[in-house]
Formats: sequence, C-alpha cells, structure tokens
Amino acid sequence: ISMFFSNRIKGDTYARYQYFGALVVIMGILVVLEPLVTQRHTEEFTCVAYNDEFCAACGEESTEEGCLSYGETTITTELNWNWKNNLHAYVAESSKSSSGATNANDHDGALCQWVSSASADGSSSSSDSTSTILIWSIVTILACIPMTLSSIYKEMALSGSETQIDPIFLNGWVAWYQFLFSFPLTIPAGMATGILPSELPANIWDGIKCYLGISTITGGCHPDDLCSESPLYVN
Repeated sequence: ISMFFSNRIKGDTYARYQYFGALVVIMGILVVLEPLVTQRHTEEFTCVAYNDEFCAACGEESTEEGCLSYGETTITTELNWNWKNNLHAYVAESSKSSSGATNANDHDGALCQWVSSASADGSSSSSDSTSTILIWSIVTILACIPMTLSSIYKEMALSGSETQIDPIFLNGWVAWYQFLFSFPLTIPAGMATGILPSELPANIWDGIKCYLGISTITGGCHPDDLCSESPLYVN
C-alpha cells in the first residue's frame, strides 16, 4: 500500500527486490487469512460447556478424554482460583433440588460435553468469532491506507524546501486529532462486535483497569486471565 501511494503521489520508483518483498508480505497475509475464509481447520468435534461460566475452560480441551474429565470432583491445581470458586458455586447450585425432582443443571456431574461442531450450541458463536476475526483483519489492512497517506504527507511537508514544520509540532497535532476521532469511531467499532453505545463507557473503563493489571471478567467465555501481565506486554 505504501509503495502504491508513494508511486502515484510522489512518483517514487522501486527496485525489483522491493517488489519481491512486497509480494512476500501479501502472500503472508493471504496464508494467514485463508484458514479463516475456508475454515478447513475446523475440528469435527468440539468441547462445549453446559454452563457458560466454564465455556473458556471447556474450550481449551481438544480431546474427548480431556473434555469429559471436567466434573464436580475436578477441582485441581490446573484451574485457577476464579475457576475453582465458580466451580464450587456451580456444584452447590446443581446439588440444590427438591426430593424426587430433576435439576436442570444436573448432567451426571459433568461440566463439559463432547459434541459435533455442526450441532454444538456454541457452533454459531464460534462461527461469529471467526467472522469477527476476519472482518477486523481486513479493517486492520485497510487502516494502512490513511496511515500511509499520513506518512507521505508528513514526509512531503518535512522535506519540502518551501514549508518548514517542526517534526514534534506536526506529530503532536496528528496525535491530537487521532485522539479526538477515536471517540466517535468507538461507536461503530463497538456495534460491530455487539457492544451497544450505552455499554461503551463501562467497557472502556474495564479496558483501562485491565491495562493497569486489574481483571474485571473472571468467568464466561472470555475471562481476563492475562490482565495482570498487560502492563508488561502493552508497554
């Protein structure tokens, strides 16, 4: 993208090895996105939780034996303390039933079930997740267009003999406008992932706390297991 716009706007030319490098990058992107488009790596069977509180734990299992090993007595060191607490609560709730009545949460003590991917209750959510990854991958690629145009403008402005702009001054104004435009753009970005505009403040606040190393989601399908390490990886 950068080479294309530089050639069209500035008239830059490139050597053959540079075109070859660009081709390698394009091929790498296609290799990464191809499984998302064809879904040829989708497993025939999947491990699905009876209760949404444990879908992340069950989703980590790739074998039938490992999937069915999760039960009411499976409270081991393999589960972190959040999963242990949720498991204890689930077992306690499952055991509450009147005499002779069948509890809706009772599945012979099992927490996970090994089912066909096509018929799994979570198959639609898995498909939605794959579609979301594909869409955001394309959005990330398209985001290179304004980034490239910005870089070309700054290069032309800073290298021109007629216009003298301080680099720090220019980058400061670019960062300021990026900051301002990020707020209205969070609305369509959130709606694309199923987050309503009214839910954005809470989600942004939770994201800030995760950035500071504080987990806010301890159960469900997407727990914040790595928030404690986020300051290290993000910074």
